[in-house]
Amino acid sequence: MSGAPVILIDGHVVRPPCTGVPWSVVELVQALAVRERGARFVLATDHPELFPCLDAVPEWETIPCGVGDGTLARARWILSGLPALARHLSADVLHVPTFPAPLRPPCPMVVTVNDVAFHLFPRTLETTRRWWYRLMLPRALVAADIVLVNSRNTARELADYQPTASDKIEVTPYGTPQWALDREPPPLRASTASFLFIGSIEPRKNLAGILSAFASFRSEAAREVPDVALPRLTIIGATGWCNSAIHRQIEAGVQAGYVDKIGHCDRDELWNRMIAARVLLFPSLHEGFGFPILEAMAACLPVITSDRGAMREVAGEAAYLVDPDSTAELSQAMLRLWRDDALAGRLARAGLERCREWDWQTTAERTFAAYHRLLVGRQG
Repeated sequence: MSGAPVILIDGHVVRPPCTGVPWSVVELVQALAVRERGARFVLATDHPELFPCLDAVPEWETIPCGVGDGTLARARWILSGLPALARHLSADVLHVPTFPAPLRPPCPMVVTVNDVAFHLFPRTLETTRRWWYRLMLPRALVAADIVLVNSRNTARELADYQPTASDKIEVTPYGTPQWALDREPPPLRASTASFLFIGSIEPRKNLAGILSAFASFRSEAAREVPDVALPRLTIIGATGWCNSAIHRQIEAGVQAGYVDKIGHCDRDELWNRMIAARVLLFPSLHEGFGFPILEAMAACLPVITSDRGAMREVAGEAAYLVDPDSTAELSQAMLRLWRDDALAGRLARAGLERCREWDWQTTAERTFAAYHRLLVGRQG
Protein backbone atom coordinates (compact mmCIF):
# COMPACT_ATOMS: atom_id res chain seq x y z
CA MET A 1 0.00 0.00 0.00
CA SER A 2 3.02 2.30 -0.18
CA GLY A 3 2.14 5.50 -2.03
CA ALA A 4 -1.60 4.81 -1.93
CA PRO A 5 -3.81 7.79 -1.02
CA VAL A 6 -5.05 7.87 2.57
CA ILE A 7 -8.78 8.20 3.27
CA LEU A 8 -9.64 8.86 6.92
CA ILE A 9 -13.20 8.10 8.05
CA ASP A 10 -14.41 9.42 11.39
CA GLY A 11 -16.28 6.63 13.18
CA HIS A 12 -16.35 8.08 16.67
CA VAL A 13 -20.18 8.05 16.80
CA VAL A 14 -20.26 4.26 16.43
CA ARG A 15 -20.74 2.66 19.82
CA PRO A 16 -23.07 0.05 21.31
CA PRO A 17 -26.01 -0.07 21.15
CA CYS A 18 -25.60 0.88 17.51
CA THR A 19 -28.69 2.16 15.68
CA GLY A 20 -29.68 4.95 13.31
CA VAL A 21 -26.90 7.23 12.09
CA PRO A 22 -24.10 5.28 13.83
CA TRP A 23 -25.33 2.10 12.15
CA SER A 24 -25.20 3.85 8.78
CA VAL A 25 -21.44 4.25 9.31
CA VAL A 26 -21.11 0.51 9.93
CA GLU A 27 -23.09 -0.31 6.78
CA LEU A 28 -21.10 2.15 4.66
CA VAL A 29 -17.74 0.82 5.85
CA GLN A 30 -18.84 -2.79 5.24
CA ALA A 31 -19.92 -1.93 1.70
CA LEU A 32 -16.75 0.05 0.93
CA ALA A 33 -14.56 -2.81 2.17
CA VAL A 34 -16.16 -5.40 -0.13
CA ARG A 35 -13.59 -4.78 -2.85
CA GLU A 36 -10.13 -3.34 -3.27
CA ARG A 37 -10.14 0.36 -4.16
CA GLY A 38 -6.47 1.30 -4.47
CA ALA A 39 -6.45 3.44 -1.33
CA ARG A 40 -5.47 3.09 2.30
CA PHE A 41 -8.52 3.47 4.52
CA VAL A 42 -8.17 4.47 8.17
CA LEU A 43 -11.25 4.27 10.39
CA ALA A 44 -11.14 6.20 13.67
CA THR A 45 -13.24 4.25 16.15
CA ASP A 46 -13.17 3.13 19.76
CA HIS A 47 -15.27 0.07 18.89
CA PRO A 48 -13.47 -1.96 16.21
CA GLU A 49 -15.48 -5.00 17.33
CA LEU A 50 -18.43 -3.51 15.45
CA PHE A 51 -16.42 -3.77 12.21
CA PRO A 52 -15.36 -7.45 12.08
CA CYS A 53 -15.45 -7.31 8.29
CA LEU A 54 -12.20 -5.28 8.33
CA ASP A 55 -10.08 -7.94 10.04
CA ALA A 56 -9.07 -9.61 6.79
CA VAL A 57 -8.96 -6.53 4.52
CA PRO A 58 -5.36 -5.26 4.04
CA GLU A 59 -6.49 -1.85 2.76
CA TRP A 60 -8.19 -1.02 6.05
CA GLU A 61 -6.98 -0.29 9.56
CA THR A 62 -8.69 1.05 12.67
CA ILE A 63 -7.26 3.65 15.03
CA PRO A 64 -8.72 4.46 18.46
CA CYS A 65 -9.94 8.00 18.90
CA GLY A 66 -10.57 8.05 22.67
CA VAL A 67 -13.40 10.54 22.45
CA GLY A 68 -15.12 9.71 25.74
CA ASP A 69 -18.66 10.72 26.69
CA GLY A 70 -20.48 14.02 26.57
CA THR A 71 -20.90 16.99 24.27
CA LEU A 72 -17.65 18.68 25.31
CA ALA A 73 -15.62 15.54 24.66
CA ARG A 74 -17.18 15.21 21.23
CA ALA A 75 -16.54 18.89 20.47
CA ARG A 76 -12.85 18.53 21.39
CA TRP A 77 -12.54 15.54 19.08
CA ILE A 78 -14.26 17.27 16.16
CA LEU A 79 -12.46 20.61 16.48
CA SER A 80 -8.96 19.44 17.41
CA GLY A 81 -8.51 15.66 17.75
CA LEU A 82 -9.78 14.65 14.32
CA PRO A 83 -7.86 17.35 12.38
CA ALA A 84 -4.71 16.40 14.33
CA LEU A 85 -5.16 12.76 13.36
CA ALA A 86 -5.66 13.74 9.71
CA ARG A 87 -2.42 15.72 9.80
CA HIS A 88 -0.57 12.88 11.52
CA LEU A 89 -1.70 10.43 8.83
CA SER A 90 -1.10 12.92 5.99
CA ALA A 91 -4.65 12.10 4.95
CA ASP A 92 -5.64 12.93 1.40
CA VAL A 93 -9.39 12.89 2.12
CA LEU A 94 -11.30 13.16 5.40
CA HIS A 95 -14.88 11.89 5.61
CA VAL A 96 -17.04 12.95 8.55
CA PRO A 97 -20.21 10.78 8.29
CA THR A 98 -22.27 12.99 10.61
CA PHE A 99 -22.13 16.70 11.35
CA PRO A 100 -20.67 18.76 12.95
CA ALA A 101 -17.27 18.60 11.31
CA PRO A 102 -13.85 20.25 11.68
CA LEU A 103 -13.84 23.93 10.78
CA ARG A 104 -10.27 23.90 9.45
CA PRO A 105 -9.60 20.46 7.98
CA PRO A 106 -5.99 19.88 6.85
CA CYS A 107 -7.13 18.13 3.66
CA PRO A 108 -10.18 17.95 1.37
CA MET A 109 -13.24 16.98 3.40
CA VAL A 110 -16.48 15.12 2.75
CA VAL A 111 -19.29 15.70 5.27
CA THR A 112 -22.51 13.68 5.49
CA VAL A 113 -25.64 15.48 6.68
CA ASN A 114 -28.42 13.11 7.71
CA ASP A 115 -31.18 15.63 8.41
CA VAL A 116 -31.93 19.24 9.33
CA ALA A 117 -34.55 18.43 11.96
CA PHE A 118 -32.95 20.93 14.36
CA HIS A 119 -33.99 23.66 11.90
CA LEU A 120 -37.38 22.37 10.76
CA PHE A 121 -38.56 20.99 14.12
CA PRO A 122 -36.46 22.88 16.69
CA ARG A 123 -38.67 22.00 19.66
CA THR A 124 -37.92 18.30 19.24
CA LEU A 125 -34.32 18.79 20.46
CA GLU A 126 -32.74 19.95 23.69
CA THR A 127 -31.79 23.63 23.62
CA THR A 128 -28.05 22.99 23.93
CA ARG A 129 -27.91 20.53 21.06
CA ARG A 130 -30.14 22.70 18.88
CA TRP A 131 -27.85 25.72 19.27
CA TRP A 132 -24.74 23.57 18.80
CA TYR A 133 -26.07 22.43 15.42
CA ARG A 134 -27.11 25.95 14.46
CA LEU A 135 -23.61 27.19 15.26
CA MET A 136 -21.62 24.37 13.70
CA LEU A 137 -23.47 23.13 10.63
CA PRO A 138 -23.22 26.31 8.51
CA ARG A 139 -19.49 26.47 9.24
CA ALA A 140 -19.05 22.78 8.40
CA LEU A 141 -20.81 23.31 5.08
CA VAL A 142 -18.36 26.10 4.24
CA ALA A 143 -15.38 23.94 5.20
CA ALA A 144 -16.58 20.86 3.29
CA ASP A 145 -15.62 20.21 -0.31
CA ILE A 146 -18.47 17.74 -0.85
CA VAL A 147 -21.65 17.33 1.21
CA LEU A 148 -23.33 13.93 1.05
CA VAL A 149 -26.97 13.39 2.04
CA ASN A 150 -28.98 10.22 2.57
CA SER A 151 -32.08 11.06 0.52
CA ARG A 152 -33.35 13.45 -2.13
CA ASN A 153 -35.59 15.00 0.49
CA THR A 154 -32.64 15.79 2.77
CA ALA A 155 -30.88 17.33 -0.25
CA ARG A 156 -33.84 19.68 -0.83
CA GLU A 157 -34.16 20.61 2.83
CA LEU A 158 -30.45 21.27 3.21
CA ALA A 159 -30.34 23.39 0.06
CA ASP A 160 -33.28 25.42 1.37
CA TYR A 161 -31.54 25.83 4.72
CA GLN A 162 -28.16 26.82 3.24
CA PRO A 163 -28.51 27.81 -0.44
CA THR A 164 -24.81 28.65 -0.72
CA ALA A 165 -24.00 24.96 -0.21
CA SER A 166 -26.31 23.73 -2.98
CA ASP A 167 -23.56 23.05 -5.51
CA LYS A 168 -21.71 20.84 -2.99
CA ILE A 169 -24.65 18.54 -2.20
CA GLU A 170 -24.73 14.99 -3.58
CA VAL A 171 -27.28 12.28 -2.82
CA THR A 172 -25.87 8.93 -1.69
CA PRO A 173 -29.11 7.20 -0.62
CA TYR A 174 -28.82 4.66 2.15
CA GLY A 175 -29.76 0.99 1.88
CA THR A 176 -31.74 -1.58 3.79
CA PRO A 177 -29.72 -2.77 6.81
CA GLN A 178 -28.02 -5.98 5.78
CA TRP A 179 -28.80 -7.74 9.05
CA ALA A 180 -32.51 -7.69 8.15
CA LEU A 181 -32.01 -8.86 4.56
CA ASP A 182 -30.13 -11.99 5.62
CA ARG A 183 -33.21 -13.59 7.20
CA GLU A 184 -36.34 -15.40 6.04
CA PRO A 185 -39.59 -13.54 6.85
CA PRO A 186 -42.79 -15.43 7.70
CA PRO A 187 -46.23 -14.89 6.10
CA LEU A 188 -48.79 -12.37 7.34
CA ARG A 189 -49.48 -12.44 11.09
CA ALA A 190 -52.90 -12.68 12.75
CA SER A 191 -55.00 -9.60 13.46
CA THR A 192 -54.45 -10.14 17.18
CA ALA A 193 -50.69 -9.66 16.79
CA SER A 194 -49.22 -6.54 18.37
CA PHE A 195 -48.70 -3.20 16.69
CA LEU A 196 -45.08 -2.12 16.87
CA PHE A 197 -43.22 1.17 17.29
CA ILE A 198 -39.44 1.27 16.82
CA GLY A 199 -37.43 4.40 17.58
CA SER A 200 -36.07 6.70 20.27
CA ILE A 201 -38.64 8.13 22.64
CA GLU A 202 -38.44 11.73 21.55
CA PRO A 203 -40.95 14.24 20.14
CA ARG A 204 -39.99 13.94 16.46
CA LYS A 205 -41.08 10.29 16.41
CA ASN A 206 -44.69 11.35 17.11
CA LEU A 207 -45.29 8.84 19.89
CA ALA A 208 -47.85 11.15 21.46
CA GLY A 209 -49.89 10.98 18.26
CA ILE A 210 -49.38 7.22 18.00
CA LEU A 211 -50.62 6.62 21.55
CA SER A 212 -53.69 8.81 21.10
CA ALA A 213 -54.52 7.19 17.76
CA PHE A 214 -53.99 3.70 19.15
CA ALA A 215 -56.42 4.33 22.03
CA SER A 216 -59.00 5.56 19.51
CA PHE A 217 -58.38 2.54 17.29
CA ARG A 218 -58.95 0.12 20.17
CA SER A 219 -62.18 1.87 21.15
CA GLU A 220 -63.54 1.73 17.62
CA ALA A 221 -62.39 -1.85 17.09
CA ALA A 222 -64.11 -2.93 20.31
CA ARG A 223 -67.37 -1.33 19.14
CA GLU A 224 -67.06 -2.92 15.71
CA VAL A 225 -66.26 -6.44 16.93
CA PRO A 226 -67.23 -6.86 20.62
CA ASP A 227 -65.61 -9.55 22.75
CA VAL A 228 -62.60 -9.98 20.46
CA ALA A 229 -58.97 -9.92 21.58
CA LEU A 230 -57.47 -6.61 20.51
CA PRO A 231 -53.83 -5.92 19.62
CA ARG A 232 -51.44 -4.34 22.08
CA LEU A 233 -48.90 -1.64 21.27
CA THR A 234 -45.25 -2.62 21.78
CA ILE A 235 -42.78 0.28 22.06
CA ILE A 236 -39.14 -0.53 21.33
CA GLY A 237 -36.49 2.16 21.62
CA ALA A 238 -33.92 4.04 23.62
CA THR A 239 -34.81 6.56 26.31
CA GLY A 240 -34.53 9.63 24.08
CA TRP A 241 -35.00 13.25 25.15
CA CYS A 242 -37.58 16.02 25.71
CA ASN A 243 -40.07 13.31 26.58
CA SER A 244 -41.45 13.62 30.12
CA ALA A 245 -45.01 14.10 28.83
CA ILE A 246 -44.59 11.20 26.41
CA HIS A 247 -43.40 8.93 29.21
CA ARG A 248 -46.49 9.82 31.26
CA GLN A 249 -48.67 8.94 28.27
CA ILE A 250 -46.83 5.63 27.81
CA GLU A 251 -47.20 4.79 31.49
CA ALA A 252 -50.94 5.47 31.30
CA GLY A 253 -51.17 2.96 28.44
CA VAL A 254 -49.11 0.44 30.40
CA GLN A 255 -51.39 0.83 33.42
CA ALA A 256 -54.47 0.48 31.19
CA GLY A 257 -53.07 -2.84 29.98
CA TYR A 258 -52.59 -2.24 26.25
CA VAL A 259 -49.03 -0.87 25.99
CA ASP A 260 -45.75 -2.75 26.48
CA LYS A 261 -42.54 -0.72 26.78
CA ILE A 262 -39.50 -2.84 25.95
CA GLY A 263 -36.54 -0.45 25.64
CA HIS A 264 -33.62 -1.21 23.35
CA CYS A 265 -33.48 -4.67 21.72
CA ASP A 266 -30.59 -6.48 20.12
CA ARG A 267 -31.16 -7.40 16.50
CA ASP A 268 -32.21 -10.99 17.13
CA GLU A 269 -34.91 -9.90 19.55
CA LEU A 270 -35.94 -7.03 17.27
CA TRP A 271 -36.36 -9.45 14.36
CA ASN A 272 -38.41 -11.83 16.50
CA ARG A 273 -40.69 -8.99 17.55
CA MET A 274 -41.08 -7.74 13.98
CA ILE A 275 -42.02 -11.15 12.62
CA ALA A 276 -44.56 -11.55 15.45
CA ALA A 277 -46.21 -8.15 14.88
CA ARG A 278 -49.12 -7.09 12.69
CA VAL A 279 -48.07 -3.54 11.72
CA LEU A 280 -45.15 -1.14 12.19
CA LEU A 281 -46.22 2.36 13.24
CA PHE A 282 -43.71 4.94 11.99
CA PRO A 283 -45.62 8.21 11.39
CA SER A 284 -42.75 10.51 12.39
CA LEU A 285 -42.98 14.27 12.07
CA HIS A 286 -39.65 14.24 10.24
CA GLU A 287 -36.94 11.77 9.20
CA GLY A 288 -33.75 12.08 7.21
CA PHE A 289 -34.21 8.53 5.98
CA GLY A 290 -36.04 5.93 8.11
CA PHE A 291 -34.29 2.57 8.64
CA PRO A 292 -37.22 1.00 10.58
CA ILE A 293 -39.38 1.28 7.46
CA LEU A 294 -37.01 -0.92 5.46
CA GLU A 295 -36.25 -3.27 8.36
CA ALA A 296 -39.98 -3.90 8.80
CA MET A 297 -40.45 -4.42 5.07
CA ALA A 298 -37.65 -7.00 5.10
CA ALA A 299 -39.66 -8.82 7.77
CA CYS A 300 -42.87 -8.72 5.66
CA LEU A 301 -44.35 -6.37 8.25
CA PRO A 302 -46.84 -3.83 6.81
CA VAL A 303 -45.87 -0.23 7.55
CA ILE A 304 -47.89 2.86 8.41
CA THR A 305 -45.70 5.91 7.88
CA SER A 306 -45.93 9.60 7.06
CA ASP A 307 -47.01 10.97 3.71
CA ARG A 308 -44.13 13.44 3.71
CA GLY A 309 -40.43 13.89 3.14
CA ALA A 310 -37.96 11.06 3.28
CA MET A 311 -40.51 8.61 4.66
CA ARG A 312 -42.61 8.85 1.50
CA GLU A 313 -39.42 8.67 -0.58
CA VAL A 314 -38.22 5.51 1.17
CA ALA A 315 -41.58 3.73 1.40
CA GLY A 316 -42.92 4.63 -2.03
CA GLU A 317 -46.27 2.94 -2.65
CA ALA A 318 -45.35 -0.04 -0.45
CA ALA A 319 -46.66 1.47 2.82
CA TYR A 320 -49.88 2.97 4.12
CA LEU A 321 -49.19 6.72 4.10
CA VAL A 322 -50.90 9.10 6.52
CA ASP A 323 -50.79 12.68 7.69
CA PRO A 324 -48.81 12.37 10.95
CA ASP A 325 -50.60 15.39 12.39
CA SER A 326 -54.03 13.72 12.03
CA THR A 327 -54.87 11.40 14.90
CA ALA A 328 -58.09 10.40 13.14
CA GLU A 329 -56.29 9.45 9.92
CA LEU A 330 -53.68 7.44 11.80
CA SER A 331 -56.36 5.66 13.83
CA GLN A 332 -58.29 4.76 10.67
CA ALA A 333 -55.11 3.38 9.08
CA MET A 334 -54.63 1.12 12.11
CA LEU A 335 -58.23 -0.04 11.85
CA ARG A 336 -57.92 -0.88 8.17
CA LEU A 337 -54.75 -2.88 8.54
CA TRP A 338 -56.17 -4.66 11.58
CA ARG A 339 -59.29 -5.90 9.84
CA ASP A 340 -58.22 -6.14 6.17
CA ASP A 341 -55.97 -9.17 5.62
CA ALA A 342 -55.88 -8.58 1.86
CA LEU A 343 -54.55 -5.03 2.25
CA ALA A 344 -52.07 -6.06 4.91
CA GLY A 345 -50.84 -8.94 2.74
CA ARG A 346 -50.47 -6.71 -0.31
CA LEU A 347 -48.40 -4.17 1.63
CA ALA A 348 -46.26 -6.95 3.15
CA ARG A 349 -45.41 -8.31 -0.32
CA ALA A 350 -44.85 -4.85 -1.80
CA GLY A 351 -42.63 -3.91 1.12
CA LEU A 352 -40.43 -6.96 0.69
CA GLU A 353 -39.84 -5.97 -2.94
CA ARG A 354 -39.34 -2.32 -2.04
CA CYS A 355 -36.68 -2.91 0.63
CA ARG A 356 -34.53 -4.78 -1.89
CA GLU A 357 -34.32 -1.65 -4.04
CA TRP A 358 -32.30 0.18 -1.36
CA ASP A 359 -28.77 -1.13 -1.63
CA TRP A 360 -25.71 -0.20 0.45
CA GLN A 361 -23.36 -1.14 -2.37
CA THR A 362 -24.84 1.72 -4.39
CA THR A 363 -24.22 4.00 -1.41
CA ALA A 364 -20.60 2.87 -1.23
CA GLU A 365 -19.93 3.33 -4.94
CA ARG A 366 -21.35 6.85 -4.96
CA THR A 367 -19.44 7.70 -1.79
CA PHE A 368 -16.16 6.43 -3.17
CA ALA A 369 -16.79 8.35 -6.40
CA ALA A 370 -16.89 11.51 -4.24
CA TYR A 371 -13.59 10.53 -2.60
CA HIS A 372 -12.06 9.83 -6.01
CA ARG A 373 -12.97 13.26 -7.38
CA LEU A 374 -11.22 14.90 -4.45
CA LEU A 375 -8.18 12.64 -4.87
CA VAL A 376 -7.93 13.50 -8.55
CA GLY A 377 -8.24 17.19 -7.75
CA ARG A 378 -5.54 16.89 -5.09
CA GLN A 379 -3.19 15.17 -7.53
CA GLY A 380 -3.89 17.80 -10.15
